[in-house]
Amino acid sequence: MRSEREPLPAVEQRESRLVRWLVCFVENPTARRAARSVMLLLGWMPGLRKPVSALRLVGEIEELEREEKFERARALRSRALRETESSRAAALWRSEGSDRLHRLKDYRGPLDAFERAIGALEKSPAMYGVALPDQIYYGAAVAAVVIGDQAKAARYCGEFEEVLRSYRSNPSLRDSDYVRHHEDGLEWLRSRLDVGHA
Repeated sequence: MRSEREPLPAVEQRESRLVRWLVCFVENPTARRAARSVMLLLGWMPGLRKPVSALRLVGEIEELEREEKFERARALRSRALRETESSRAAALWRSEGSDRLHRLKDYRGPLDAFERAIGALEKSPAMYGVALPDQIYYGAAVAAVVIGDQAKAARYCGEFEEVLRSYRSNPSLRDSDYVRHHEDGLEWLRSRLDVGHA
């Protein structure tokens, strides 16, 4: 275990910056607009066009959902899922799972969508941070709890807790609303799984 004073390895420093950026992106509309502009520019770079395109589409879908244009958002997501390479589709499957779980109350479909998102993460680790793995694992755990699959719920809860642990270790994220919201979610999951506190 690393002490608090030891510097983070370069990989963890980059990961911490990415997590801070993602939290800002999620919580700040101005940051979302700026990130969208950066993604448009990155989309012109060879090798980044496909991953950036998938993330841009997720942004468009989320914007439609904020405007309560749910049918247009579903149509765009369905088309994007058909056209996007599976290793680049983690964020799209996360979006599909969240829509099915929270808006449509379709309790069987979300688990499949979140598991597809997890499979995509495993195929393309470069997409890990930007696909919001915390939301993927939390969604998978909740969907599994709701349909009564305790084994999967426990496994995905553990994965979610691991991601949350990395957020808590970052001093700039530790006390953020984003992390506090996730801690509430973890408590809810534990109460449903009757799991002890770590």
